[in-house]
Amino acid sequence: MIRSRAGILAGLLCFTGGALSLPALAQSPPAAPQPRAPSTPTATDNASAMSLSAVLEHAVRNSQGLATARIDVAVADATVMEQVGLEDILFNATGAYNRDVAQSDFAVARNGGIDDSKALQGSLSLTKLFFTGATVSVKAETDRAKLLGRDLETGTPFSATEYSSAVTGSITQPILRGGWETVTRAPRTRAQLAAEQARLQREVAGRTVVRDLVEAYWEVAYAWSELDIRRSSLDLARERRRLTDASVRGGATAPTELLAVDQVIAQREEDVVVAELSVTQRSLELRRLAGLEIEPGQIDIKADAPLDAQVRPIEIKGVMTQALARSPEIAALESQGRGAALEIEVTNNGLLPRLDLSVNGTLSGAADNFSDSVSNAANADAYTFGGQLVLEHWIGRHAARGQSRRAEAERERVMINMADMRRQIAQAAAQAVALANSAQNRMRLSTTAIDLTDKNIKAETGRFELGKSSNFDVLLRQEEHTQARLRFARAAADYLRATAVVEALTGEILPRYGIKVE
Repeated sequence: MIRSRAGILAGLLCFTGGALSLPALAQSPPAAPQPRAPSTPTATDNASAMSLSAVLEHAVRNSQGLATARIDVAVADATVMEQVGLEDILFNATGAYNRDVAQSDFAVARNGGIDDSKALQGSLSLTKLFFTGATVSVKAETDRAKLLGRDLETGTPFSATEYSSAVTGSITQPILRGGWETVTRAPRTRAQLAAEQARLQREVAGRTVVRDLVEAYWEVAYAWSELDIRRSSLDLARERRRLTDASVRGGATAPTELLAVDQVIAQREEDVVVAELSVTQRSLELRRLAGLEIEPGQIDIKADAPLDAQVRPIEIKGVMTQALARSPEIAALESQGRGAALEIEVTNNGLLPRLDLSVNGTLSGAADNFSDSVSNAANADAYTFGGQLVLEHWIGRHAARGQSRRAEAERERVMINMADMRRQIAQAAAQAVALANSAQNRMRLSTTAIDLTDKNIKAETGRFELGKSSNFDVLLRQEEHTQARLRFARAAADYLRATAVVEALTGEILPRYGIKVE
């Protein structure tokens, strides 16, 4: 809490105003101070010390955002595998048995004298989709037919067994709409782009989680530094009171001087209480971000690392260039742009008429045993060959044209988003570098101020001992020293936070802390 000289003076006038406000106090020594009640134990008394690496390790293992990102990547990879499966070879095997029995003479006559027929059928086939969009199928089948009957004129019974085998091949190739690699493999390409974007989003999540944790950790370190500074300032004020009290008892100092010290002590005790609350609030925020337990005995965290910034020059040009080049957000939008271009190509293909060419041929053979039927089929005992050309075209093509226009609009949206993202990243880089450089300058100036205020305290104390100054001036110099130390701590924390932002933008933050999000 920063107080101006005028503010402190106004407060002291309430006690040292003499004949104006409290004339009785100017004429009689102040009452002896009452012993203070022991302070209530705070959560900071049981704070658990943690290093930044321990916090990050726990957070990476338990982060919901990273866990969700990992699941998204797994789902995307599974979708890629699923789409690749469209080009797998399909194997099919079928078997069938049929029996046809005619029990009346009329039924026998209708069946050409066959009163009992048994048919056993089997087939094997292989089908594959090729990248050109062609579907190729090969099918081998065989039939075994056993007939029992009688001659319709003589009634002589007969039986016959016949095997027939055939091999059929067919190819269907889309020539215009729906053909060739881009359209055929569009589902696979979409899945691959989605997997790429999921990995980039996982990178974004990893950088964001680590950056937020590093910033929160240094905020905890700053809160502890502030608390230490406040406690040190309180100790100085109490020592000032002890010395003043001794001087009053010796008759060298007016009793009213104790009032100014008591007021400052009360104010600094309040500052300590506020600083303790700040430690608790920042510790709770860090626990939440890191996924650490929050229980009655586990509240405050004490940062192991000192709030000591090792400054280094940060150039805006290099940071901005690396941030734009290594940005997973921009890379994800570029991937979306490739996806939009794919959709435009696919929808433009949909504007074409359908023209499919199908060719098929069959080799078949028959015999009274299986081996001869296969041999006859191989020797083309009988064969068929044919082809088909199918033309299909929508009059108006409203659906296809609507899809094409939507794809064009989506690509335009991606381009706009990409330009905006570049501006956002450039802005974030410029702000982070400006904050880091500003913090460096503030640390340098605060260091000078700390040295000067320390000298001023010694000088003011010497003047007080010579009767040329008052406790007000000594305490004011102490407050100036405290504020200089607080400004240095704030600047150091801001520099470390800005460095974390810079490293997150340039992609250096994960390797720096040895973290892999895979």
